[in-house]
Amino acid sequence: MKQTASLWLFTYWNELRNGRKAPNRFEIEPKKIGPLLPETFILETDETRSFRFRLAGTKICETYGYELKGLDFISFWKDRNDAEAVESLLHTIKEDGSAGLLEFTATNNEGEDCRFEILLLPLIHAGEQVNRIMGSLSSIDDPYWLGSRRLKSQKLDNLDLIWPDIKPDFSRPDTDNLTITPSGIDRIISSNGRLFRVIDGGKD
Repeated sequence: MKQTASLWLFTYWNELRNGRKAPNRFEIEPKKIGPLLPETFILETDETRSFRFRLAGTKICETYGYELKGLDFISFWKDRNDAEAVESLLHTIKEDGSAGLLEFTATNNEGEDCRFEILLLPLIHAGEQVNRIMGSLSSIDDPYWLGSRRLKSQKLDNLDLIWPDIKPDFSRPDTDNLTITPSGIDRIISSNGRLFRVIDGGKD
């Protein structure tokens, strides 16, 4: 993680999680992350394969130039390989309680580029399963035009999984095709044909 918003939000989420798979949505206190709210969002998911924006901060909506509520997060990735990789990451977060980190380059209508970082964190809204994902979006660059020129397209640069202090349940029937290399600081996971670099993190 390179951005202050990502580090701050991850720390807050991990403290709330306190060793669990994920904290409950209603444990989030907006006032505790007040300065981050313009850069945060929440996705909702159900039995379908969509991950739709339930809410998005003002700075995120200004960055894209329109309201994001109700839009499918995966639809922002027009490249098929990028969309499949992001979808695999989201389902791993949902099923196994990992965190996710994306870096991508977005291009506006004038052909100008800006790099961004997205942090994705699982939440439980009802029951015991992850059905919300809280995230933050921060610009790595800070071009003068950001917020005044609409983004036209985005291309995935990097994608990481971050396991806090739990490991995925690879015994589940729907994750039988998931394999992991011997443990280390950086490990590679193969999930649904996609490769992810894994970063161990969380509390000591």
